[in-house]
Amino acid sequence: MSLVARAHVFAEMHHGMTGQVRDYTGEPYFNHCARVARLVQGVKHTQAMLAAALLHDVVEDTSVCLDDIYTRFGTEVGTLVEMVTSPVGPRGPNTRKLRLALAQEHLSTANNDAKTIKLADIIDNCRDLPDLDPRRARTYLSEKAQMLSVLAGGDPALWRMAHEVIVDGLDRIQLGGVPTWPALSA
Repeated sequence: MSLVARAHVFAEMHHGMTGQVRDYTGEPYFNHCARVARLVQGVKHTQAMLAAALLHDVVEDTSVCLDDIYTRFGTEVGTLVEMVTSPVGPRGPNTRKLRLALAQEHLSTANNDAKTIKLADIIDNCRDLPDLDPRRARTYLSEKAQMLSVLAGGDPALWRMAHEVIVDGLDRIQLGGVPTWPALSA
């Protein structure tokens, strides 16, 4: 079985074992992972990137640990998953900004392949949120707009798409005012 096929089976099984579904839609959570992988597949990619895209939320959302990913899928995939996995931050009241800062710092050190995966994740997470939960979207989209500044090394087409999805979402909930980020280098 290919690396991507093994990642597909593994991620679908582990997200499914938790009974995890997407907020608002009730669809199996793995569908999000598959959409992220399809976005990555549409740009310059490697098999390791596709596998990591399928696995990108497994460590955060299931009982799978990073060591499992490294052991089962190798160093390249393990490193990509580690780069897109948010660091564990403090939980509790008034910690959201700190967790966001930690995630941004973590992503700023990621390689461009990991940044490409994260851009695809942001695109899929932000597309429908303004329609499904405008109140939550207000905070979430603003946070993702801030995150774009550290993801400029990812695929330029996905970066532009992420920017457009965020701006469109903020406009749809009548926030507007998203800063224009520096031009991407080719």
